[in-house]
Amino acid sequence: MYKNRLQEYVQRSALPLPSYHTIKEGVAQFGTFTSTVYVDGIAYKSSKAFSRSKDAEQDAAKVALKSILMKLKDEGCTLISEDIAFCKSILNEFAVKMSLQKPAYTTTQAPGILPIFTSTLVFHGKTYTGKPRRSKKDAEQLVARSVIESILGSESGRHLSQIIITKRKLYATVHNASNNVLIPSSENSAEIENDSEPHLAFQPIKKPKVEHICETTSDPTENEAPLLEQSPCADQGRTASTSGTK
Repeated sequence: MYKNRLQEYVQRSALPLPSYHTIKEGVAQFGTFTSTVYVDGIAYKSSKAFSRSKDAEQDAAKVALKSILMKLKDEGCTLISEDIAFCKSILNEFAVKMSLQKPAYTTTQAPGILPIFTSTLVFHGKTYTGKPRRSKKDAEQLVARSVIESILGSESGRHLSQIIITKRKLYATVHNASNNVLIPSSENSAEIENDSEPHLAFQPIKKPKVEHICETTSDPTENEAPLLEQSPCADQGRTASTSGTK
């Protein structure tokens, strides 16, 4: 049973098939067997001696599976603990891979001045409730992480671990890209300033201010000037002269 599951794991992970090394100890009739299985260059030994070699190999495979699952769980928990941004995506992909119904989220906001959200998740017949968060998105990601942590400790954890490893590569790529943004140094900035052409200072030309001085006159001869030569000031003078005559 454990040997089949271990072989299924290495095939899914594109690893070499496990190799068993079984040793018999004691006399022929009362001898015992211990077995060691090698998976990806790592040796896993059976927890005790058995009267049959098959039982010893099954126990060695059990020890290997338990150790591998614990390692994958630790690696997966480390990733989702660093950043919860991929938790909903990981859980959705796991549901599709295992032909399960996608998780259903119910998020509520607590009354008050500050926005506090709590999310409840129903997945595979179980209900999970996350801790309060300041945003709805973070509340849903947090409750998804709780579900992932519970699955990693179960038999289906190896399938979920493979998804997490894939997301880890994506996370590492995004993280490295954000850290490799080129910022010009002070020396480069100084070179750019030295190589740049000098800027010419243009000063605007001030136009002379023209002031119109309107003089009021009562001379009747100015009122008889041609219409084309009259200015607005002359019209004002005519008006003033007319009013003075009256």
